[in-house]
Amino acid sequence: MPRFSSKHQRPGGDTASHTMLQHRIGAGAIVEHQGRVLLVNYQPPGGTDFWVAPGGGVNADETLEAAAAREVWEETGLRVRIGPLLCIEDLFDDRLRIVKFWFHAQPLDAEAALAGGALSVAHPEAQAERIVQAAWLSAEERTGRTVFPPPLAHADWRAALAGAGAPSSEPPGVAQASGAPPRVGDAPDQPPRAVPRLPLRRMNG
Repeated sequence: MPRFSSKHQRPGGDTASHTMLQHRIGAGAIVEHQGRVLLVNYQPPGGTDFWVAPGGGVNADETLEAAAAREVWEETGLRVRIGPLLCIEDLFDDRLRIVKFWFHAQPLDAEAALAGGALSVAHPEAQAERIVQAAWLSAEERTGRTVFPPPLAHADWRAALAGAGAPSSEPPGVAQASGAPPRVGDAPDQPPRAVPRLPLRRMNG
């Protein structure tokens, strides 16, 4: 997974020491079928048990969509069809800043996927990240759990997602340039669609 470092000078103009902050681009998928959402269960040692939509770092030679599909397969064993971009999420801890692009997705084999037989967390990448389970969770099953991105904890997660953050669009007074390509998820014959940007969040674990 590619990582880029940036040096930030500490307050007071101290040039002798710097804090190294790594930056990373991530992609993931919110996979939905018959009202259930596909989530993976992380159980980090000494950390908090939580559920999250599958996703991870983007490799140097991947598109965002390809990375999202690969991450779903590595973490759940499921092959999916990637759809439009749903939101952008900003994550951080003391050493790392991530910008993650969340796409909507649907399973290629829906019947087998929902039956559960197609799900697996045996991939080495899933094991290395302490993923212990992949499951289709209903709205009721998501309630009361620690779920990420946070809007997925709501029964109407789409409405929660739409109201979770400001749209990622041009600054006020700056129009899209004439002839510029549409933003991700926009149809060529339709006006650009604003993509919600979730509030900055400290990473769990």
